[in-house]
Amino acid sequence: MAGLFAACGTDFVEPAVAGARVETPTPQATVFRVIPVTPVATATPQPLAVGPDGSFQRPFPAEIDPSRTGAGLPSDVVINFWTEYLSGARLIVEGSRIDAHLCADGSLLPGSASSIVPAGAWGLRPASGEWYEVILGSENRSGRISGFTTLSRAGASTVALNDGVAVVSVTDSDLCADLGGF
Repeated sequence: MAGLFAACGTDFVEPAVAGARVETPTPQATVFRVIPVTPVATATPQPLAVGPDGSFQRPFPAEIDPSRTGAGLPSDVVINFWTEYLSGARLIVEGSRIDAHLCADGSLLPGSASSIVPAGAWGLRPASGEWYEVILGSENRSGRISGFTTLSRAGASTVALNDGVAVVSVTDSDLCADLGGF
């Protein structure tokens, strides 16, 4: 038996000394990179506002800037911008009974039973005020626009200038879309 124990004992390995550490790699130095940053603040896109009917507000053409002073754009250019902006839209003047669908084919449809907007054709004409204001109305038999509101801009909002300043919701018209109006 001693021979068996001796034969097995030759493969015996000495245990490591208690408290000895295994070699660990040396940590690498932290590297910082310099990233160039734009020295001027950049514009952050604003999320689209939601109108009273749950639709997103339409973005307004940046070319019509109410903060500009002095000579503005010619009135026909301003009318074209506003026409493009309002075509196929639902317009609700908050705090009033103005609720209208302005279809791209020129149709004007009331938006609710309490709306003061008559059915017919809609149109725009320059307002007597600032160059970025227009009068929205319905066309009468002679082709003249009988205005029911004056539209303008105040900061990022479309506003109505009737008896004070009221915020206007301009969203895509579902009624005009149902009629094939845009």
